[in-house]
Amino acid sequence: MLLDQVFGYIGCSLLVTTLLPQIYKNYKSKTMEDVSIIFILLQNLTCIIFLIYGCLLQEYPLIIANAIVEFQCLILLSMKFIYDKDGELPVNKAMFRNTILI
Repeated sequence: MLLDQVFGYIGCSLLVTTLLPQIYKNYKSKTMEDVSIIFILLQNLTCIIFLIYGCLLQEYPLIIANAIVEFQCLILLSMKFIYDKDGELPVNKAMFRNTILI
């Protein structure tokens, strides 16, 4: 096994563990109020892009890590809808208050 593959699989292992504490915390507390929907959506998009990139390069550490993290992001997204109080996509109205529409 080449040195780059060793670092790839170490990075894969670390990346896969990054969202596990958040998933566990939200499952135990049954709340997702502190987790931003924008974070979850950006994380999903990032994982999809890196998954495509890993497939194009045929780099298994990238493929494995991003496939697992994408699954974790989908778990977070579903928890966001399940545990939010009104069950709808939370929108911060103050975020749009100063938006200029052309």
